[in-house]
Amino acid sequence: MMLRAAANCRHYIEHGITTVRDLGSINDIVLHISKGIKRNLILGPNVIASGRTLTMTGGHDPFWARFVDGKYEALKGVREQIYKGAEVIKVSATGGVYGRTEGEKVGNAELSLEELKVICEEAHRFGIKVASHAIGRDGIYNSVLAGVDTIEHGHFIDEELLQLMEERGTAWIPTLFVYKQIASQEGIPEYARAKTVEIVNIHAKAFRSFFKRDILIGAGSDAGSPCTSHHALLNELYAMNELVEDVRSVLKTATVNAGKILERKIGQIKNGYQADLVLLEGNPLEDLKNLEKVKEVILRGELIRLGD
Repeated sequence: MMLRAAANCRHYIEHGITTVRDLGSINDIVLHISKGIKRNLILGPNVIASGRTLTMTGGHDPFWARFVDGKYEALKGVREQIYKGAEVIKVSATGGVYGRTEGEKVGNAELSLEELKVICEEAHRFGIKVASHAIGRDGIYNSVLAGVDTIEHGHFIDEELLQLMEERGTAWIPTLFVYKQIASQEGIPEYARAKTVEIVNIHAKAFRSFFKRDILIGAGSDAGSPCTSHHALLNELYAMNELVEDVRSVLKTATVNAGKILERKIGQIKNGYQADLVLLEGNPLEDLKNLEKVKEVILRGELIRLGD
């Protein structure tokens, strides 16, 4: 599995993706990958990883979760992940479409408001951001109120929640493509497909309605999920562009906005920013599919020879 993760790192670079935020890995594998990249032992993008997610016992993502119940376990969970090298904390605030085959509903709030507050306060004390898997309304509300930095998925964001996110500076990572895939592809378990079909149009409507509002929207792929490869960020941009025609703003979700959300000096060609550049054979403003025509990649100021 470690070798596969290392291979995925190269795939990202080959597709012009220079920074990856990884939100959940079995046995904290990606934390080790991130350390290997920083030590120049592995060729890979800039990796900002959470390692294990924090979820309630029996909650969403049990496969790579650290179960926490109550504020004291939540506090210890944050500290453990930071000790292991996490640069972001991932929480599961609601159920999801995948996970347990029975009993997991996307609308169910999982971690409590009290638990989420403790997690956010402790992570922020160390300068670490918190990303919340939140599909249902109650879990989104709890997450924003607790102080998470990003809502991942956010299908049931409505006007009231959007205003709260604007007030608190909460960013949104919608991950449209992965849910389109789960709803339409063969080989998906019926329990997962059925839940996705129910919410995929709600998701699209929310994105279309709120794309131009005063919140930061970032592009995220949910890579590693079913039918979602480790360069599916491009597919996410295409999915966004199907719903909104403003190509420039769509591109910003993966560049300028992403840098602002992460609070890193990346995503812009600007004095003092990290030199991560992609040379394409066509203008993506004219055709977004030109993102696939990667000619050269400069990563952390060095030219990467893709053929080597």
